[in-house]
Amino acid sequence: MISKVKRRFNKKKSGKYKSRLEEKMARQIARLSGERDTYERTSIQYKIPRRYVPDFTVGGMFIEVKGYFRPEDRTKMRCVKADNPEADIRMVFAADNKISSRSSMRYSDWCEKYGFPYAVGEVPREWFK
Repeated sequence: MISKVKRRFNKKKSGKYKSRLEEKMARQIARLSGERDTYERTSIQYKIPRRYVPDFTVGGMFIEVKGYFRPEDRTKMRCVKADNPEADIRMVFAADNKISSRSSMRYSDWCEKYGFPYAVGEVPREWFK
């Protein structure tokens, strides 16, 4: 037999807050600090320490091969390049697909925008001269 569980707390969002607990804390903080409207007023950027392992390393060149260029991979590659601007990272794609169905930007457009040399289909000979 399935019995209904009586909920003790209302799970609905309360106004601009994500929970009733956040709403309660906002009232306490306002009372204690004298400041109003302190909820999600600022943001802090941060970096997550990770290690990038390129698919291929030839001389001083790093080659990343992608069939599907996922959003998290695009973010990772931008972070790697930002933290290592001297690194020669090059992309090779199976096809020059759109980055999403809602965008007209293609993989090649993304590479040009963010300064990554790229190739589609095969690695160019010129990269090894």
